Amino acid sequence: MKRVIAIAFMLCLVAFACSGSDEHRVAGPSTPSTSPSPPTTTVPEITEVPRPANVKDETWRWFVHPGPSGAQILFGVKRNSEPGPHPPVLLVNASGGLNVDYVTFGDKLSDRGFDVALGCWFAASDIMDPQNLVIPCTDAPPFIGVADAAVPALDSLIDGARRALGASTPMVPIGFSRGGGIVALRASEGSPEPVVLVSGMYEGWNGIDSTVPGGEVNVVERVSSRWRAPTLILHGTADAAVPVVQAYDLEAALRAIGVDVEAHYYEGAGHNLAGEPGVEQDMLDRITNFLCARLACSGA
Repeated sequence: MKRVIAIAFMLCLVAFACSGSDEHRVAGPSTPSTSPSPPTTTVPEITEVPRPANVKDETWRWFVHPGPSGAQILFGVKRNSEPGPHPPVLLVNASGGLNVDYVTFGDKLSDRGFDVALGCWFAASDIMDPQNLVIPCTDAPPFIGVADAAVPALDSLIDGARRALGASTPMVPIGFSRGGGIVALRASEGSPEPVVLVSGMYEGWNGIDSTVPGGEVNVVERVSSRWRAPTLILHGTADAAVPVVQAYDLEAALRAIGVDVEAHYYEGAGHNLAGEPGVEQDMLDRITNFLCARLACSGA
């Protein structure tokens, strides 16, 4: 009897030693690890989609890319087929929405040696379009103008365009009117790539509509040492939509902190510079010269 008790006692000791405390136990193959799994990240993908119905130019390819809060950013890209290098540029449209005129302007920049993209940084919903020129952007973020909350939409557009073009160099945003304002706002936050600002709205107001809910940012007041982007400003002196004083103010603020800035003011020209007689060619020349002086470029 004593022998049986002794054996049982020894078996208990062995079992205790093998189990041990949680602090010293070594997990075997069948024991799940208690260490946390590394976080997984999903890289947003681009998806090729059919060309918008009112875009006749078949040399562009069209995609969607995930945007903020479940939105979908529609964009098109055109790659220059000649020997490079071809810096990528992005046309950032005005509050009139993305339309086929930007495709035409993009074709001309492509002929100058650039890879070109354009797309929807907001959804244009209440725009009169009797000529069917506006490219539908129904799933894009809502229009909130030149505001901090709109910058992520521009970031998503830039990210998708770079993926589609396979660009390893900075994507240069070229902004028009409110598009110039949102590009300038992004630059004020420290984005280093060159920017081109055409008839841009920089001071939170304009001469046509000032009813954006929540108001818009005065970018001139945001100019600080964080602005690193070489900047080209183009504006008409007779611009009734965004008075040229806003461009003067931005140029002065940038020069005051030593930013690499060039500016040209078209005497007597209005808001739509590309539509002014004799101006578009000069715009293309200035954009090409400005960018090719700062980036590796074929500069055709």
